[in-house]
Amino acid sequence: VDVVGVSQGGMIAQLLAINYPDIVKKLVLVATTSRNNPTTNKVVDRWIVLAENGELQELQKNMLETVYSKRYIAKNKWLSILVQILFKPKLDKLNRFIILARACLKFNVFDKLDKIQSKTLVIGAALDQVIPVEFSNELAEKINCQKIIFENSGHAVHQEVSDFNRTVLNFLTSSN
Repeated sequence: VDVVGVSQGGMIAQLLAINYPDIVKKLVLVATTSRNNPTTNKVVDRWIVLAENGELQELQKNMLETVYSKRYIAKNKWLSILVQILFKPKLDKLNRFIILARACLKFNVFDKLDKIQSKTLVIGAALDQVIPVEFSNELAEKINCQKIIFENSGHAVHQEVSDFNRTVLNFLTSSN
């Protein structure tokens, strides 16, 4: 099976590839990391505090400004309105968000990356404020795999880059 994981999904994808190397044939890790780091911890800690305090508007604003590049936000003025409309979690969903966010803070498979046998592509974003691009570089180096860094994109590289899907599909359908 081929696995594509973005952000925390990339963390889960790493676990799948490490624990089930015979099942995962190709792996795409997008805007993710193999271990926690000060930048990500600071961002995620802030989100947790805002969620715990029920400060949803501030959480929406902070996530929007952190996940997307300034250029993308300026170009897509509708984005903040859409986030306000769609991001109205009920208490149970907010609690799940907090649990998942805390899991990011504890994640660390760096010393197990050598167990990944799948053909892997790491995609990073130079303007990522959640998981800095250096962690995409670190992942690709440690796994010894192909890497693509999009220079003008933020953490939501999968949404910001117009040919993102084509890039992933080309990797997944390549014979080598």
